[in-house]
Amino acid sequence: MNPLTQINHFLSPEGLAELRSKFTPPPSAFDIKYDSLSDSLSFLHIDDQSGKEQMGSLSFTTVVSRELRKLLKNINIELDEKTFSINNDQERENFSKYALQRINDIFQRWSSSDFARSYPETIVILTDFKECLETNLSYYKTEELTPKSPEQTLNLPNNFNLPKLNLKAERLNLRQSALLFDYLLKHKAILNYNDSSLAEIVSTLTGHSKQNLRAAGFGLIKNIKRGWNKDGEPINDRNKDLNELKDLLLSIIKEIDEEALKNIK
Repeated sequence: MNPLTQINHFLSPEGLAELRSKFTPPPSAFDIKYDSLSDSLSFLHIDDQSGKEQMGSLSFTTVVSRELRKLLKNINIELDEKTFSINNDQERENFSKYALQRINDIFQRWSSSDFARSYPETIVILTDFKECLETNLSYYKTEELTPKSPEQTLNLPNNFNLPKLNLKAERLNLRQSALLFDYLLKHKAILNYNDSSLAEIVSTLTGHSKQNLRAAGFGLIKNIKRGWNKDGEPINDRNKDLNELKDLLLSIIKEIDEEALKNIK
């Protein structure tokens, strides 16, 4: 099923029936009672660790939120794989625009549905997903607000092969390496290679996988700068990657200053 049509299925009567089938207590539950007013279950069950009898509860709202988050996470992975499988820059941009438009359409339809009125927390979940996906896919969109003069994008030749070594540079991890070369590219310190070619080059220089550099590095560079993981969720130390790169650059600047000072004496 098309990733984006999975959301429509979630809203359909068939999708709701599937959700109801997952509205069940743990296998060890007993003395189960259903409250139609809150659409929830209360029960007793045996705790796996302590082995003691405990009270538990489960609402259908919890099931809806859990399954929606799971669905959106899978959709995000599928869209990532589809985006990174497109090697042509224009085709990738066209797909990104199409996906963003479909997401907006789905969001508007969801917001006005009876389902959303019954389960308003799904709007919050879908809004977070929409904003995260817009951020990720906008990386491939051409900036239209400030027109720029055309800049040539370079590609490595098809028969170009770089030596493969079983070594890895240890100072920067994959995310931090992508950050470094993204800034070098932005400030025109290196040639404007496309993300596929750049991942190939950086892989040889750092030892990080070119596939991972493309998918989890350059493809998610905005997430990295914001301190988010690949799912658009904040990591514990949101400035960790930026600070690691900053420390490296500061050590380089210190060494440059020391060399420059020698020339003055």
